[in-house]
Amino acid sequence: MRMQITKKQHYAPSFYFKRFSDNSQMIQVIDLPEGRIMKSRSYTSVCWADFYYAEKTGVSDEVSQEFETFFKEIEDYFSIDFDSILETILNYKEISPEQLDKMAWFFSCLWVRSPQMRSQLNKMTEDVMKWYAGIIASEPNFIDNAKNKLTQKGVSFTEADLDNIQDMYQNGDLSMTISNQDHLRMIMKCEEYMHWFKAKNWRFYIAKGSKRFITSDTPVIEIFKGDTLQEQMYNNHIMQRPQFLALTPDVLIELTDPTIGKKFKRKAVNNKEVDEHNLLRAQYSERYAYSKSKTDLQDLMQYYLN
Repeated sequence: MRMQITKKQHYAPSFYFKRFSDNSQMIQVIDLPEGRIMKSRSYTSVCWADFYYAEKTGVSDEVSQEFETFFKEIEDYFSIDFDSILETILNYKEISPEQLDKMAWFFSCLWVRSPQMRSQLNKMTEDVMKWYAGIIASEPNFIDNAKNKLTQKGVSFTEADLDNIQDMYQNGDLSMTISNQDHLRMIMKCEEYMHWFKAKNWRFYIAKGSKRFITSDTPVIEIFKGDTLQEQMYNNHIMQRPQFLALTPDVLIELTDPTIGKKFKRKAVNNKEVDEHNLLRAQYSERYAYSKSKTDLQDLMQYYLN
């Protein structure tokens, strides 16, 4: 029996975005870098790419299908109890171990596979490769080694060519194509991250005013300390940095340091606090933010553009 091939692979499930769509199943969109509200679109048409889980995005391979199957199982595991989990949160009921397990799985899946996570890892890989190339080019015998290798391969060159190559290596002016391998290896640790998230403290913020939480193409955002990407990724343990997920327009989840405070807390928030959370999301998302209400995006733009 042939494996079913899924070309359109979501990195965040459609059933999640349905909660942020209006009665006509349309979702409002803002392009964050351009600071403009776009034409509304179907909630099923966001956060996907052709063969997203392939080693090379857009090129079909068997691995992409295995990841697609895995995430469908996890999403089904969570979605069947989505309504009951939401009802538990909104009505201040006790969260069961099974509900916590399902929320932690869902949280982990959304966090680990986002395009922002992929671009961060790829940037780190590129920086390391350029750093290493710079070390090689600084060796005293770099020119001689380059001559020998080019000669062995039958490549013609001039002294100026060798000088240009050395300058490119030392200055980091190399053009590189990074595959998805590092990101895919990280995705394979999804269960490990789930246990980290499960161990953290959970804060549920419930919007009680007229404004609602927005989401984005980075459903789980997190706040890093540090100036460089390396400092941010390596000097902040996953248990220490806060992560945020707008579960629905009414409910925002924050995961916090488990050594401080109670395991679960709920808090009703006003319009000002919702605005602050929405602005934070816009600052830490990849490119697009989504909302059920165009008004919430218009309000966001007033803060975001300034």
